[in-house]
Amino acid sequence: GRLDRALSDDTKAIIQRVTEYGYQQFISSVAAARGKSVEDIDRIARGRVWSGKDALRLGLVDELGTLDDAIAAVAVRAGLGDDYGVRFVEKPLSFQERLALSFATRAQIWFGEDVFVSKRERSLRRISAAIGLDRLQSELDALARFNDPQGIYAYCFCRVD
Repeated sequence: GRLDRALSDDTKAIIQRVTEYGYQQFISSVAAARGKSVEDIDRIARGRVWSGKDALRLGLVDELGTLDDAIAAVAVRAGLGDDYGVRFVEKPLSFQERLALSFATRAQIWFGEDVFVSKRERSLRRISAAIGLDRLQSELDALARFNDPQGIYAYCFCRVD
């Protein structure tokens, strides 16, 4: 699968099978944890994404909370009490991912919600952010086509007419 070409029918079929398998695994796990049948969970889920409040109302989750709440609950279930540590293990970001994160962080700072700004100004900021993100996506698409084995590039982020 490459971003610059359409997926083949075989690739589409493989992705569909993997997705369906993952979904079946997911609803089976939820059903077992909730003491319900797979059919009951599938009837509720149907591949949709529920808000936390709706998931709680439908019995898909036990309670709502933060990541810290979830970590503390796991520690209690594991019998660790307060004697545990947390370490996040993440794969290193690619150049494109670091660049996108940098731009996204700046965009949040530049166009973030400000309670002292009018609705019209917030709308204008959102439009500006969307235009900026479209430009960023265009630049990232161009970067994704670079394939120097040593990763050495020079690229101008300006427009030459």
